[in-house]
Amino acid sequence: MLSQVEDNPFNSRVFFGDEHVGKLATSMNQLGLLQPVKVRRNGPAYQLAYGHRRVRAARLLGWTTIPAEVAELSDEELFTLSLAENMERDNLSDYEIGLSLSRLHKNFNKSYEEIGLLVGYSKQHISNLIAMTKLFDEEELRKDPTLRDSLRHVSEHHARLLARIDDRDGRANALRLIVTEGMSVRDLQRTMQKLGGWFDGEDPEPPDHVATPESNPEESEISQIRRLLLSEYELPHTGDFQRFSHFHSFNADFSIIPSYLPTRLYEGKDAYLEERNWFYSIGPKVKARIEGMKVRFFGDVALALLTVDYDKDGTSHAAFGSVVFVKRRTWRIVHEHWSKVSRSSPVLDR
Repeated sequence: MLSQVEDNPFNSRVFFGDEHVGKLATSMNQLGLLQPVKVRRNGPAYQLAYGHRRVRAARLLGWTTIPAEVAELSDEELFTLSLAENMERDNLSDYEIGLSLSRLHKNFNKSYEEIGLLVGYSKQHISNLIAMTKLFDEEELRKDPTLRDSLRHVSEHHARLLARIDDRDGRANALRLIVTEGMSVRDLQRTMQKLGGWFDGEDPEPPDHVATPESNPEESEISQIRRLLLSEYELPHTGDFQRFSHFHSFNADFSIIPSYLPTRLYEGKDAYLEERNWFYSIGPKVKARIEGMKVRFFGDVALALLTVDYDKDGTSHAAFGSVVFVKRRTWRIVHEHWSKVSRSSPVLDR
């Protein structure tokens, strides 16, 4: 019964948005609920692991029940499931992600390295997102609730620049300016260069709690892409399909051409089912390593070309892959094309 369903006390989403819930309600009214929510028992009630907007949409439609998967979950599992599901939807703000990662670090004693393995971010990126939550303390946010709302409309790249403004009133004014004027990071940089009075000196170091940008951003992006490609082969051995699906843009235009015959292009729902079948039936039997990789960037799109050596059922094989990524806060796979090749084929150099 919907009346027995309670929100996740560790939910990573701060803002739900009536417009999104309304659109989801329209879809659910036409198509029904395509994926059940997940809950754990809490006395006579049930606490949501994920599916908060689906529950809100169901209530908006006047439903009295909703399909749900019941699982035994610890507080940490409840938290991480909520975080993974919400990040998969691509519409958590950087600020909300930062709050969630900060809770993982503080409440569940997770190191930045452990958090990185969980969500597929570099340690540097995690540090930057968590630093975003420290731009204003709780007392400042309580006195001016508009600050918290403004924070969810800017990126962690904006936040790194804002952290250089020591004066808190100036920092708050700059944040409001970014939101009201729709300023890009480059716009903010130019504005701050003109307003040198915001700085103590010509080019001060950021405060200690703010991570400095990496010296070579493209190397960081390549590192993230390499880690995602490795997860294709590592995660099937863990059985964590939720995390595996987070690295793919299954909710958009994901497609795949597998290496086995007959060659066929799978798209949409068929592609999702093909990947799910691979994850559970083939992936656990495969051990692989990337022998060579080249990555090219086209704005928020990246193309990775790679050669992979893999062992399956005691036999060694080689494959060539072309994988297309899009960046939605982090890189997501939208297309894969795999072909078997001779082990003597030339290896790509990055």
